[in-house]
Amino acid sequence: MAEKTRIDLGFPSLFASLSFDASGSTDGVVMYDSESQQLYYTGSYGGGGGGGGGVTSLNALTGVVALAQGDNVTINKVGQTLFISSSTGAGTSGTDGTSGTDGTSGTDGTSGTDGTSGTDGTSGTDGTSGTDGTSGTDGTSGTDGTSGTDGTSGTDGTSGTDGTSGTDGTSGTDGTSGTDGTSGVSLQIISGSVSIDGASRLEISGSGQLEDLGTGTASLNIEGGSGIFKQTGSFYATSNTLQVTGSTLQSAPGTGEGTSVTSTGNYAFLTSESIYSYNHNVGYPQSNGWNENLDGSYFETFDANTNTSEILRFVAGLLSESAPKPEENTKTYSNISQSFHNTNTGTAPLGYVPNAGGGSYNSAVVDYLVDKGWTTPGNPIFNGLGTIRNNKNYNIKYHSLAGGSTTVSSSNDSQLFGLGTKALTFSISASQSWSFSDNSIQTITEQSNSIGLLSNPTEDTTTNGLKRATISTANPSVIPPTFQDGKYSNVFQADIDFGFPPQIDFNNITESIGYYYITTSIAIATGSSDYSSFFEEKNRIFYADTTDLDSDIGDNSITRAYHVTESVTVSSRSLSGAPYISESYWGLSSSFSGAFDPLFYENDNDNIVDYSIAFYISGGLTVSNGGDGSYRARAKDGDVDFTNSIFTSAGVPLSPGAIPYHNSIIKLSGSLAFKAALTSGTKTNLNQGTISSKTFQVNTIPNTRSGSISLSGVIDTFELHKEGTFGQPSDSGSMAFYGRDQGYDGGTLTTFTENFSGENYRIQINNNLLTGSYDDGDKFNTGSYDPYNLGGLDSQVTPGYLVFPGGSKGYWLEDPDNTKAYKFYARAFKRNLASAASSMTLNVGTTLQNWESTSNGVAVAIVFTSAGPNGEASHTVAGRLYDPTVLDANLISSSMTNDDFKNPFSETIQLYGNNAGALSGTTYTISISNSQGKFLDTDFRDFIVIIRYKGDPTPVSSININIS
Repeated sequence: MAEKTRIDLGFPSLFASLSFDASGSTDGVVMYDSESQQLYYTGSYGGGGGGGGGVTSLNALTGVVALAQGDNVTINKVGQTLFISSSTGAGTSGTDGTSGTDGTSGTDGTSGTDGTSGTDGTSGTDGTSGTDGTSGTDGTSGTDGTSGTDGTSGTDGTSGTDGTSGTDGTSGTDGTSGTDGTSGVSLQIISGSVSIDGASRLEISGSGQLEDLGTGTASLNIEGGSGIFKQTGSFYATSNTLQVTGSTLQSAPGTGEGTSVTSTGNYAFLTSESIYSYNHNVGYPQSNGWNENLDGSYFETFDANTNTSEILRFVAGLLSESAPKPEENTKTYSNISQSFHNTNTGTAPLGYVPNAGGGSYNSAVVDYLVDKGWTTPGNPIFNGLGTIRNNKNYNIKYHSLAGGSTTVSSSNDSQLFGLGTKALTFSISASQSWSFSDNSIQTITEQSNSIGLLSNPTEDTTTNGLKRATISTANPSVIPPTFQDGKYSNVFQADIDFGFPPQIDFNNITESIGYYYITTSIAIATGSSDYSSFFEEKNRIFYADTTDLDSDIGDNSITRAYHVTESVTVSSRSLSGAPYISESYWGLSSSFSGAFDPLFYENDNDNIVDYSIAFYISGGLTVSNGGDGSYRARAKDGDVDFTNSIFTSAGVPLSPGAIPYHNSIIKLSGSLAFKAALTSGTKTNLNQGTISSKTFQVNTIPNTRSGSISLSGVIDTFELHKEGTFGQPSDSGSMAFYGRDQGYDGGTLTTFTENFSGENYRIQINNNLLTGSYDDGDKFNTGSYDPYNLGGLDSQVTPGYLVFPGGSKGYWLEDPDNTKAYKFYARAFKRNLASAASSMTLNVGTTLQNWESTSNGVAVAIVFTSAGPNGEASHTVAGRLYDPTVLDANLISSSMTNDDFKNPFSETIQLYGNNAGALSGTTYTISISNSQGKFLDTDFRDFIVIIRYKGDPTPVSSININIS
């Protein structure tokens, strides 16, 4: 196969610009290396040629060709081509070798230029642009040469290491005849000069290895011509696109060490566009060589001959962790959510619907609601319909929901989903439908539909509720963002008022009542892609303007037709001869109309109307049915609850379970009872002569449908006892009540406390008291009603107090004998211990007057059984009194006759002091001195405390004694 050679041009730049000539021959390019004195075949070079044949015209060119030691060399000019070859010439004339379409990768790589266009070659037509062909290991037109830009995918082009023997190259239809080119005689020495006129192509061919060039040189001086390279100043330039291929790999001409000797900014090759190359070395640094100051670093393994791609790949590996590639938000659009606005809720008008009785209601609104099924007799309005919306501006807005997971996002918003590359427009489409039903069975009476489109064409904005946000990279200043995410929110607002015909007249309170159905479906799209699946939400809203509806229905107008009350009986008890109310009874009857029009009140635990106590006297009041009637009227679950309480307008009672009519009436009959025993606390309304709560009130106010009171001025006031009634003197005033049973006493004989709740242990003031014994003394009658039983010397016991009868703290009674200035009370006690006592304390809540004092106040004396007629004391009188206030005396008076002051008895008595006693506050300590006749032991256990009032002192409320 002929081998084509290019002559060195005499300057360092390597370039070639030859195009296919008009004859269809394939151009060949060779290079002469003046340093190594080698000729290299560089393959074909395709470039934008000039006109005509597209090659530089040699007609007017001159050059010098030195031919020495050659043998059988001929130079022939054929047309516009000059051939320099051996005399054999077989290789050069091989028709198929030079123009073999498929010889590109064959053994005869020398004709690869033509072989690149071979129909059946390794890489076919695309082989002509095989970038890697120049680096074929063995063949001059190695495998890579046959796989030009597209040829790299050729079966044999990519794998033919020894392109000169490429399998497909030898089997090319014309390439097989390229073997004749190999038989050409070698060119050994080329010298001399030549001037060729009219030649547009120069081909130098031969076979074998060119050898023994000696010191010969070859040069070609081209002057003039019309090639693609034009001299511009000190360099040659072209605006054509160049493609350079090579098939022979050579060793680097330098060691790769050291620095550049060329100043920064100098260059020998300049291009205005990017260069595509298989590889190139990194070159020589100007400041520090590659092997300098890099000890211990992997960079030490690099030199000037290292491929730039190798170093870049190493650096990329170092930086890969800190420079992740842009990633997408992998969340997807998965559903829609809703937000509800102006969601005010209403409460259905209160009240239950009565029976129309075969006619119509007085209320047109109630008639309409019953007709549309929004209520039925015996039930409330809108019963069981759930939430009632009462704002006509109620609306729904929609939002996207993201599904799945992601590792990247433009922000921490969990609802953002991927929208592809950031240049894509974000769009959404919605289909919405509205329906309306004005009846409870949900028959559709109005409906409408709508389709909507929204989009956001601008990056990093929120438009029409559509958000687009760029997903930043790890280092956006060097890694530009690629992707975006987004969402939509508050879009396609759906109002219950459709906003377009047919509209609902919301000013018509009744006609706007009903169910509103809203269905919305939304899909998304980015760029020009198809819309996603639609996601749908359905809503049913019940709307009613309950405020205006309630006003339009109106309230009840209830009247009380009649009302009668009468006091029936009063029961009483006595204490210290004064009467007290224990029980009282009254009868009541009333009737009402208008309680069921337009609606009526219903409550399982409350009545439409009843007799209820509006003002209690600490309890004790009860109401019950009067005779066959009922003291209350109630509707339970919308029906009559009590017999003889609700009647037709004609007066016929409605049985329990019946639904009242809108014109029904209510009749009440009740019995009111007061029982003092049921009151709380002290069970009395008397406190030191003052009666509180003499009256109470009964409420007969009916409830309207909403549970509010309808009437005023129908609260009746009752007196527990009206003065002068039931045979009592009017000048005594009203009776107080006392809830303790007749004969009750909260104290006992053996407990040393008296709180004046009864008189069971009170002893009458007479001579029998002087024994100091409860058993010997005369008692008051407490077991039965015994009015006005006090004597002239007796003080009065009222619930909780000892008072001066007829005084400011007294109750009911006048002073039995106003000639007696001193009033007495005696209380018996008994000690049930057998051991002897040494002292006792006494406290009646006030500082005592001494027994001989005539001043107003309280005085106390004690009678011990041991000092009485039957005791241990030796005396000649009937008894002995001990004054606890005299602390420094023993015997005060050895003989005191009756004076109703110091001695209220008919017998003569003695008065002793409290020698060795003590006083602390209002507590008196009394020495139990046997020498004074005071014993409290096994034989003598009884004693009596006498309290004496002078004037109208503060009442004593208790006696407290402690014995030790």
